[in-house]
Amino acid sequence: MRDIVIKAEILNAPSAGLELAAAVSQSISRGDPVRLDFARYDRATPSFANAFMMTLLHQFDRELLRSNVRIDNACPAIVEALNASISRYDRGIRLSIQRTPAAG
Repeated sequence: MRDIVIKAEILNAPSAGLELAAAVSQSISRGDPVRLDFARYDRATPSFANAFMMTLLHQFDRELLRSNVRIDNACPAIVEALNASISRYDRGIRLSIQRTPAAG
């Protein structure tokens, strides 16, 4: 299992979520399960959580994510933010970069 270091000082920007998702995606694509340690964080914004979770959900099967991504030391606020993002994805909400342009 590969430990991925979360580089962001605070989890508030979509760019930080996309960066973390890219690192996770790269490892999973190589067949390396990952571990993310959220111990130093007390919250994550919806922008960060959406960018992180929706990117991974768009790329990978949910079961593959469950079996290959371990999230450790996440406080209740982090868990809530990530779960809310998953719920939004399940309701059909997508990042702007994931939407299909409307025919016009």
